[in-house]
Amino acid sequence: MRFSAGSVMLGMMAILFFSSCNKHYKQFTRTFGGGKEDNAQNFVVTREGKKVESEEVKEKAPLFSKSVLKLDDGSKIPVRNVVAYQNNEGYYARLNDKGGLLKRVHKGKIDYYEKIVTTYEQPQYRSFNGSQGISSPGRTRSSTYYYLKKGVNGDPVLLKPSNGSRIYDLVADYAPSAELMDKFVSKRRQLRVISYVNWAAFTGGFVLAVTTKGSNPGRENLAGGLMLGGMLSGIVNLTRKAKNNNRMLDALTEYNLQQKIK
Repeated sequence: MRFSAGSVMLGMMAILFFSSCNKHYKQFTRTFGGGKEDNAQNFVVTREGKKVESEEVKEKAPLFSKSVLKLDDGSKIPVRNVVAYQNNEGYYARLNDKGGLLKRVHKGKIDYYEKIVTTYEQPQYRSFNGSQGISSPGRTRSSTYYYLKKGVNGDPVLLKPSNGSRIYDLVADYAPSAELMDKFVSKRRQLRVISYVNWAAFTGGFVLAVTTKGSNPGRENLAGGLMLGGMLSGIVNLTRKAKNNNRMLDALTEYNLQQKIK
């Protein structure tokens, strides 16, 4: 092709861009202070509903036994029997019977809970001149997720754009927040359609470039234009998504403050 180097570079950039858009959305939050109970001593609440106060509550994870919470009197409570506890580091609670204990990073009308997931990627091996070597070392990745919970018996909701309808239900009883969520949901639908159009333009241009293979300069130029247009429009659309996501954050902020923040 006449501009093969540029086409390859453009194609690689576009593929990286669109593939990154398909990854799991990075979670976000705005906190307004701590998540601990106000003016409360450290404590542990068991599944039986018993509350045990203690000056110190420390989690211990022995090598060959189950994790326990150690109190200042020396007693130990198995973590599996605990529904909530508070120590000097923060307040932790189970959001449902099957889930683990998560740290509450904000206490308000809608609480925020934080979950950190750590994964390990195995090293990648390749053969070089007949001998095996490491082409990519193993590494550890951490992802942070935030869950919203309204009231003691409310269901936890993962904070992400695709949960817009569920987040709307959390703030529906406060008109300013509900209005922001209406705008967020409507705009998100529009931006999703634009994303499909951008992807179609890039894909069509890429297929056209591959099938032309230098036989038709006019079609080559058209292919490059489609790919470039799809990518640039996609970048603009990505910034619009970020701006729209702020509406969801503003709705939650205003709900917790019960006042306009702008």
